[in-house]
Amino acid sequence: MNTALLLTRLLLAGVFAVAGFAKLVDRSGSRKTITDFGFPVSLAGVLSVGLPLIELTIAVALLAPRFAWWGGLGALSLLLLFTVAISINIALGRKTKCHCFGQLHSAPIGLSTLVRNSILAAGAVFVVAQGWGNPDPNVLSLLHNFTGTEIIILSFGAATVLALVAESWLVIHLMKQNGRLLLRIDELDLRLNAVGIPQIKNLVETGLPVGTAAPLFELPLVSGEHLALSSLLNGRKSVLLVFSDPNCNPCRALLTDIAAWERKFERELTPVIVSRGNKENNQAIVDPYGLKFVGLQTDREVAEMFLANTTPSAVLIGADGSIRSSLAIGSEAIIELVARTTGTAAPVALPLAGNGHHKNTPDSSFLKSGSKIGTLAPSFRLPDLNAKPVNLSDFQGRNVLLLFWNPSCRFCTGMLSELQSWERSEKYKQIDLLVISTGTAEANRAMNLQSTVLLDQDFSVGRSFAAGGTPSAVLIDASGKIASALAVGAPQVLALAETRAEHAVVLS
Repeated sequence: MNTALLLTRLLLAGVFAVAGFAKLVDRSGSRKTITDFGFPVSLAGVLSVGLPLIELTIAVALLAPRFAWWGGLGALSLLLLFTVAISINIALGRKTKCHCFGQLHSAPIGLSTLVRNSILAAGAVFVVAQGWGNPDPNVLSLLHNFTGTEIIILSFGAATVLALVAESWLVIHLMKQNGRLLLRIDELDLRLNAVGIPQIKNLVETGLPVGTAAPLFELPLVSGEHLALSSLLNGRKSVLLVFSDPNCNPCRALLTDIAAWERKFERELTPVIVSRGNKENNQAIVDPYGLKFVGLQTDREVAEMFLANTTPSAVLIGADGSIRSSLAIGSEAIIELVARTTGTAAPVALPLAGNGHHKNTPDSSFLKSGSKIGTLAPSFRLPDLNAKPVNLSDFQGRNVLLLFWNPSCRFCTGMLSELQSWERSEKYKQIDLLVISTGTAEANRAMNLQSTVLLDQDFSVGRSFAAGGTPSAVLIDASGKIASALAVGAPQVLALAETRAEHAVVLS
């Protein structure tokens, strides 16, 4: 019994020590998890430090025979509190991430979380039940029962565990440092663009050499027919070959543009999508857009002919069958390629979606061609989280902060607690927050926002406002006109909300 009791104490001590240490290393993640579980933002800072310190104290108490019973009681109490909080959030339909072990392991709460807590709680009950009258067993007394070889094996195991913990700590810090370096590089790219120097990646030509003959191919179409590239090269129109994948979200977002090009430039350009996968998956995605040419590769055989290793990417083939452009990689590059080819104005260059942290962004007082501050905002109609259609015109007579969002964007989730505080403040009652988001309804519900959230899976509304990054926002006044430049990044979005709220309060 003594051995079982000691092993249970060691197990619980290890779990609480790792959990407490991991939370202290990732305090920002801990604060977010605390607010996601429904605790007030004002308590998040205190709990993000206090909770891991309590866990570490419990771990130390469990190792000391004199305090083992109190450690077991503390472990049991904390596990019961965790279980109650998790059960309440599950009952409310929230898929909040547990973040129990910081960045070492973070997964949405569910039945497995409750089962794990129940097993640990059972161990804590065993310690409480046995430890009060039997507090003596300790590591040293247990070691007397082992041979020298067994002690060496145990020591090696303990050293391995410590090495893994140290390595995990080092990996976490290296990842954070790498993230900071990437942010600095992105910011430097924007500054270079602002003075007219293109990004280095845009200076490198990729794909087949311009001027060489395009490889010919035949593919079955989603429509059931067959397409031969040679049949489209009739000496009058160029062919835009777009390499896509049904599981690629940026590819799906580009379909709206491709459908528009197919109609608008039918006399000069033929868009052809080269996808992969089965007919059913592709048909479900492209049918709503009415696209004419969607070919299916068996794997990537056609893409490899054109040295296209990324989706989405595109190449322009002249009417004479020659390669007319290097490979355009990414949605923005493809849109710019079409703009150059057709002689139309390219969209305003903005950061890619998901990197809205940038502080130095191009001037966005002109949101798109013909749209600027004081002009009517582009209209739209999108479903809310209950699939009910909502129009921008439904907010006529109110000031609206239009927020472009992505629930999987870490810059968005990083400002979520501030956004929730913004919603609760009386100061902002003069402005309606309208969130235009990608992702599933469940992922957006998990944000626990009080404001209206509309789903824009292909980011078409975002692009109509020239929003190339998330989070970003623009203000629409009570008359339905654009009232601000596009704010990109959490600091700029919150600053726009703060400034306009103060202005609205003064006017009222």
